[in-house]
Amino acid sequence: MQSGVLPDETPEESRPVEASRQVASVSAALTILSCFDGDEDLSLGEIHRRTGITKSRIIRLAGTLERHGFLWTEPGRKGYRLGPSLLRLGKSLERRFYDIAEVLAPLLRKLARDSGDTALYSVMQARGRVCVASEEPNHAVRFTVPTGSVRPLHAGASGRVLLAFGPDELLRELLCVSSLPALTERTPTDPARLEREIAETRRLGFAVSQGEAQPDSFAVAVPVLDDDATLLGALSVAGPVSRYSPQRSGWLAAMLLGVAPAVARSLRFLPACPRAADAGHGQPASSIARAMARPTSHL
Repeated sequence: MQSGVLPDETPEESRPVEASRQVASVSAALTILSCFDGDEDLSLGEIHRRTGITKSRIIRLAGTLERHGFLWTEPGRKGYRLGPSLLRLGKSLERRFYDIAEVLAPLLRKLARDSGDTALYSVMQARGRVCVASEEPNHAVRFTVPTGSVRPLHAGASGRVLLAFGPDELLRELLCVSSLPALTERTPTDPARLEREIAETRRLGFAVSQGEAQPDSFAVAVPVLDDDATLLGALSVAGPVSRYSPQRSGWLAAMLLGVAPAVARSLRFLPACPRAADAGHGQPASSIARAMARPTSHL
């Protein structure tokens, strides 16, 4: 045995249990990183507002993240921004997500053209959702979501779909907190309200949101399921709130539900298609049929 190296004494059968446990400080640090939206500077107060983590704890964690290159500060500028170590990690995933974007581009392009709104495909990543493919319509006023954008699961229609048809364990964990961080004035921060909306999403087979992840925007999302009802991701359209109406959201939901099976078929050809989670909630097909038959109001 090498000096200074201890053998792994964790029994094989107990490793899944160990993997399910969380280290609170690591989870909080990742929550801080996930609250950033692109190349922006965030003040201590803004990070606190977005994450709900105390300012003193943010300062301690941010110092550690900065030492390892995941955050950085510049002289003369207030606040934090994402650091270069994330770029190195991102490069390792770029090819994988690029394949998804390339395969789905024709379908998303047609969806954006037919709907008049931005078409998106998102997958679950840890406690957030990441947009891995997007196509925009030919409108002067449109909603832009850069590929790679990360949002918390409790904010927006895509996140609600991933929670509704994703793993029960993650949903239970999310609903155990006393309050969820707000991105906007309309973000669901009450776990009880979020639970009701997720139940409605399961019943309908789709979700609608207004201004939850970003002000003055709306989104409609549906699950993408493979043949054994496993959740692959969320297919959605998003646009400026001026284009929203209950009747139009129902029309968009029906359109998305019609395209989702083609998206699932396209993803089959990828050698390692990421799956968002296992679905296990009733009969999604019956929810889809009901959703196509009627419009929806704001959830």
